[in-house]
This record gives sequence, C-alpha cells and structure tokens, in this order.
Amino acid sequence: MSAPARILMRDFPRFVLTLLLVSGAASAASDPKLAAEVEATLRQGEALYDRNDSEAFFNQLWSGDQNLVFMSEQFYPVFYGRRPVEAYFKPPMKNLYAYRERYSDIEAMYIDSDLAAVTYHVRYDMHAITRTPLGGWSRIFAIMKKEQGRWVFVAQFETPMSMISQSRWTHEAALSSDFPEFARKQNPDYDKQVARDRKIAARKGGGVPWVSAGENVQQGVPRPASPAPPP
Repeated sequence: MSAPARILMRDFPRFVLTLLLVSGAASAASDPKLAAEVEATLRQGEALYDRNDSEAFFNQLWSGDQNLVFMSEQFYPVFYGRRPVEAYFKPPMKNLYAYRERYSDIEAMYIDSDLAAVTYHVRYDMHAITRTPLGGWSRIFAIMKKEQGRWVFVAQFETPMSMISQSRWTHEAALSSDFPEFARKQNPDYDKQVARDRKIAARKGGGVPWVSAGENVQQGVPRPASPAPPP
C-alpha cells in the first residue's frame, strides 16, 4: 500500500468530518429518500443477523473496496483495510448461541453523488458462549457507497454513549408501562409538576419523562427511543 493511501486510511474519520464541515453538510437536514434507500440495506442486515450469519453480512453489505474502516465498541484498535475488517466479521468459530440486531432512527445525507453519511441506532440482544444473555444499544456513524444500485458500507464507527448516560437510559427504558397512570392517581398534579420541571425538559429535550420508555414497553419492541444528550 502506498504512503498516501496509508495516511488517508489513518486519518479517514477526521477527513470525513472535515469534508462535512467544509461542504456545509453538517448543518443540512437528513434526506428522507436517501434514508429510505439506506434502510433497505439495513433491513437486509437485520435478516442476515437473524440467521446469525455475520460472514454473509460482510460479503453482502460491505463494499468490495480494499480501503475499509471499522471501529467496534468492544475492541480498542480500529480495523483499517479490507483484510482486518473481513476477519472481524468472519470469526474462525461461532462464538454466539444467538444474536439479534434491530435498527432505528436512520438518517442519511449525501457527501458526494455516490457517498452518504449515515447515522442510526442499533439495539442488540445476544447470548455468547460461556456467558449469560444480555442486550444493549449503540449509535452508529457510517460512510456508505452506492455500488450496483444499492448502498453498502465502506466505513462504520460504533459510538456508544458514556457509561453514565447508557445506564440512565437503561433504567428509563425499564420503567413499567403502567407507572404514568399510577403516578397521576397518586399525585393529581403530577403532569403539571413535570411540565414545570425545567431540568427534566433539559435532559429529555422536552416532553414528559416516560413517553419513550413506556411506549417501548407497551409495544414489546426492544428498539430504543432517541435519548437526549446529557446536559
């Protein structure tokens, strides 16, 4: 690999961010049509993970380019180049009894005619060998390229929130779905008091505190709502 190529791969995240800022895309709105096209790829990814087939996920949803980048939340090193990224998605042995991913809050914008900046949330449930089952969620930033009429990954960065923020959201999501009605019966002024609490509004971006968690519990769907950034 040439020296310029190595430099580009090393500085790829910074390069993309600079490109977004310089082009003005960072302040632009998500493109609904583009987001829908990207969603088609992600739904295919959900189906592949439902088969516990990460190898097919890489083969079908990643670009054929050599200059791929992947940053996993559980490994400190960033994987640069096709071979390391492929090795991550093609483990030598199955290490999961079961695994599921669900994607939500999909946003996308063009950074070139065939390149898109994509963000979304991933909710996962898993049972690894020798471990107890667990679940969680993370935010994803990805660069996707249009190849043969569909969008595929050339770079993907898992960006979980801090442990404090993650823990707070987890406890909010665990809120019993019947708690809002209980709170109103116990405290007739509950809605008014909550509405006046500016600290809640600042943390949640407005609205009552149970909406996202309660709706998810009632629907029985393990997809996270969009948590507001910590104040």
